[in-house]
Amino acid sequence: MWNAVAEYLLERFEEPTLIFDPKGRALAANAALERLLGWSRQDILGRFWTDVSPPGKEAELAMAYLQGSIQGLGRRIELPVRTASGESLILIINQTYLGTGDDQVSVARVIAARQQQTAAPSRVECDEYYEISSTPASRGEVTYLWAATESDTNHIGKICFQTFYSRTEPCVGCPAFYDNARSGDVRSGVVRFGEQGESFGMVNTEFTEQRTRVSLRRISREDVSALVRARVDLLAEEGGLSGREHSVLELLIAGKSAEDIGSALGISPRTAKFHQTNILQKLGVESRLELFRLVVE
Repeated sequence: MWNAVAEYLLERFEEPTLIFDPKGRALAANAALERLLGWSRQDILGRFWTDVSPPGKEAELAMAYLQGSIQGLGRRIELPVRTASGESLILIINQTYLGTGDDQVSVARVIAARQQQTAAPSRVECDEYYEISSTPASRGEVTYLWAATESDTNHIGKICFQTFYSRTEPCVGCPAFYDNARSGDVRSGVVRFGEQGESFGMVNTEFTEQRTRVSLRRISREDVSALVRARVDLLAEEGGLSGREHSVLELLIAGKSAEDIGSALGISPRTAKFHQTNILQKLGVESRLELFRLVVE
């Protein structure tokens, strides 16, 4: 019943107005809201507010309000939103609740709107920060971009590895495209990108149900080598490797054969293979391929 009442009121409001269910999912919107945001109703209805919001704690707090963590009538809150053109706004709304329980809806009337100064999250020092869709139908599609210039917003709606790095497939090692990622997971890694995979970056990804937040810091080949050495040192320490095993591990990661390792360390290939077997056992892997993955993941 309250849904019908709310929809009736919706068309009577001249202010941009939106109706939410208790979980923060949009149920209805009026024409004034469409004009303000540039989104059609079909783009908004059925979606959570975070799907059309810039990322950040403000959006999470707004969702907490919308999901009923604060109860009552006439609540005034601020909602961040991203317009169809990529502009970030803060909507100041009056929110009224109708009904109770599962039938409760909230009527959010926009009483003012102001521009939001968008910047890269202070907790992330990065060269690039963006969000991509993680749903199967639009996986990799850019949904939000921390844009330094207006032209950067042209990337919105395009596949990340194509529009940013001119690639035909995901960047090598990118954790954003792991098949077994779940909402709440945070994963990092070193990736190769560029048309020929000639560039490197440190990537951090945060997974939600529908989107993946990606921050990337570009690094040099020398940085990559330093990271690998640091990772090898850490694995050697955690695995309790001897000094000789540590040296063998470094050469294994460099792709050297048992003969190469024996020549470099002044030992026989058979002894080199013996050290390799001990290293794999101590680090809990069964092959050199798993060992490589252990270093880079």
